[in-house]
Amino acid sequence: PPTRFDFVVIVEATHASDATGPLYRLVVCNAGVGCDIHPVSALSPPKLKYKTAMVLKDIPRAKITDTAWWLFFLMPYLSANRGNNAIKTYEPLCFLTGKTL
Repeated sequence: PPTRFDFVVIVEATHASDATGPLYRLVVCNAGVGCDIHPVSALSPPKLKYKTAMVLKDIPRAKITDTAWWLFFLMPYLSANRGNNAIKTYEPLCFLTGKTL
């Protein structure tokens, strides 16, 4: 069976804006499967500390409200396909900021 991974997504309107309108922040909270994709600190060797909240900033309204993006982002989580994994859910996040994770 496919691996279950659970996460919480928070979308927040910020006070910032650009030429196209308001900017948004998206936070992905995950402490389980897939948290190894989140930023990590190695300041306390040999232990790695993962940030459970991944924050993406300065997302334009057109991108955060794009229904095709939301479908692409949530599809691996919603479908029962053995090939689905956390990486397939995190890959679309790059579209929002135009940067790698």
